[in-house]
Amino acid sequence: MSLYAEDERSQLVDILSRSAVPSDGRQFELKPAARVVHELEGAARDVIEEFRRFRDGGLNEQLAIIGKLQALNTALNQIRKLLLEEPVRLVLAEYGNRLPDDADRLLMRLISATDFYFKRKRDTPRGIKSEGKAYSRHLASALLDRFLLFASIAFHDGTGRSPRPNKAPDGGPSGPYANFVLLSVAPLGREFEGYRRGLLGMTWRSLAQRLLKSAKVREIALLKP
Repeated sequence: MSLYAEDERSQLVDILSRSAVPSDGRQFELKPAARVVHELEGAARDVIEEFRRFRDGGLNEQLAIIGKLQALNTALNQIRKLLLEEPVRLVLAEYGNRLPDDADRLLMRLISATDFYFKRKRDTPRGIKSEGKAYSRHLASALLDRFLLFASIAFHDGTGRSPRPNKAPDGGPSGPYANFVLLSVAPLGREFEGYRRGLLGMTWRSLAQRLLKSAKVREIALLKP
């Protein structure tokens, strides 16, 4: 199912096509506009799926499990260090010659298991440590910031131009980049609003403030066509 309405998709492609830097004025090959929008939609879908998976306590629950596994991993390593000491191994060997080695193998399996889960699950949107109490607002905000960075890169890849979050006198979008970003976040706006009305500000005034605060977006702005 497409996340963008047909007119939204057409406008996104049109903005990229009309804003592309001529071939003699840039240093790299542009991505086709249709491909950029296709990848943009994929990024939006990933954000929405992640929001649905983590909201309503999902992220906090995962973070709590990670914390417990980290504590367990630390304790297991401390126990293994003690068991490797020769006096301790000799005492344990009185209960069976293979006990010290069996215990070490079990500890190593447990350490590997906790490491495996931690490495798979430790990454959270922007590394946030809490979902946020206000209807997952912190989670939604982190995911929106990540998508805005992707949209900024997509605009640069499709046009060769740097992101310029310009505002019109009335606070609305001004210029191709601003209009592209505002259109690109439409699926996220519908998702957030459907979950909780007014969860995040999705006007261009609010989005522009986020973009101006983003160090990574500012880095893109320094790139030459």
